[in-house]
Amino acid sequence: MNEPNDAEALRRDRDRARQELGETVADLTDKLDVPARAKDKVHETAEAAKDRVTDAKYQTLAAADQARDKAEKVQATTQAKAEQVQATTKAKAEQVQATTKAKAEQVQATTQAKAEQVQAVAKEKTRQVAAKAESSVPEPVTERGRQAVEVVRRNPVPVAAAAVSAAAVFWWLARRGRS
Repeated sequence: MNEPNDAEALRRDRDRARQELGETVADLTDKLDVPARAKDKVHETAEAAKDRVTDAKYQTLAAADQARDKAEKVQATTQAKAEQVQATTKAKAEQVQATTKAKAEQVQATTQAKAEQVQAVAKEKTRQVAAKAESSVPEPVTERGRQAVEVVRRNPVPVAAAAVSAAAVFWWLARRGRS
């Protein structure tokens, strides 16, 4: 009974040896088939290059998206800051304008009060001087002075023109006399 087992074992060894020999021959054939190996290598290299190009493309697109997002954020931030500066500047300008207007009104009121005060003092001094002059000047001269003042009050432009003309004549005579 050993023989059939031995024959069976021999057949299995033979089949296994044939299979191994077939694989070895196939491996040797593949190794010796240089054009096919080159073609496979080229195909593998092309696929690897395509994969790298695809990866680079997606990385570039991702970087472009990030750059665009960042640029949009910077633009939005810049615009917001510009609007904030504009609003602050407008508020400050309005505040300065209001302060300036208030100060101008205050100065105008103070100036007007001072002018009225000076005018009142000047009127009083003029009245005092006129009273003094009137008391020291004879009555006919005082009456003539009052008449002259009344004429000037009624006709200020012709009197002013006559005064300027008289001044010009005196100046011309004075210059002529020096020459």
